[in-house]
Amino acid sequence: MSRISEQRWNQLQREYQRAVSAEYPNPGRKDCPAPAALRDLAERVVLREDLRGDPRWRHAIQCGPCYAEYIALRGIEVVKESRVQLERAEPHVKKSA
Repeated sequence: MSRISEQRWNQLQREYQRAVSAEYPNPGRKDCPAPAALRDLAERVVLREDLRGDPRWRHAIQCGPCYAEYIALRGIEVVKESRVQLERAEPHVKKSA
């Protein structure tokens, strides 16, 4: 993804997150999947898997707290995947502590 389209994508994600939080605040976290399920969704998105049929995904995109947690977890997974790709590309580079 080019830098401009990545910036636009991130902007759209922030706007969507604000809208979901405003429209679907769910303060009691009714019917929310467990954190491990949201982590699984984040990992699957990073791996570019299709989530459309997943009921956890349908909930997460319509629940302010879950979507915010998913976005945070997705960021963590993107960093992990970037590290893995870097290590594959440059296996001789030492890992920092």
